[in-house]
Amino acid sequence: LSVGEWNIDIHVYAAAWSLYSAMCVLLSYVTSGLADRSRRLFLFAALSGNAVLMALFSIGSGTSLMFVLIAAWAAPQVVWVSAESSLVTDGVPSHRKGNALSIYRLMMVSTGLVASYVGSLIWTITGSLRFLYFLSSSITACLLVLLAVAMSKMHLRPSRHHASS
Repeated sequence: LSVGEWNIDIHVYAAAWSLYSAMCVLLSYVTSGLADRSRRLFLFAALSGNAVLMALFSIGSGTSLMFVLIAAWAAPQVVWVSAESSLVTDGVPSHRKGNALSIYRLMMVSTGLVASYVGSLIWTITGSLRFLYFLSSSITACLLVLLAVAMSKMHLRPSRHHASS
């Protein structure tokens, strides 16, 4: 999405996203157990990291920075998914965890479908992906407050790993 405004060759951009995929694979292995132990911390870290990276996407340019930001973006994405999966299945009986995750994924994908059209509309109206990244960063920063309120009201059960320690 940053090929035009960042002046990046489409092939370089594709290579950067390949790096993102590789980073996701590596980080998924590392974060899967850790997120279970500190869901609140991981959710805040992921949302904060996403806000910072979106802000950097809104002002940055150049091939090197593109690679760094896209590779770094894997971290908050993977951390969020690891923590949210743990949170979604918290308190759900073992035989219903798959169902809980499926319903949650359905809601997230449905939201993503709407969000992609809204993002496209904003991009079309403003003509700038930089603005869209800035808006995304700002909204994400505001969501940190909502996450703090929501998490303060939740009583999370200790994970299996944490409870047995």
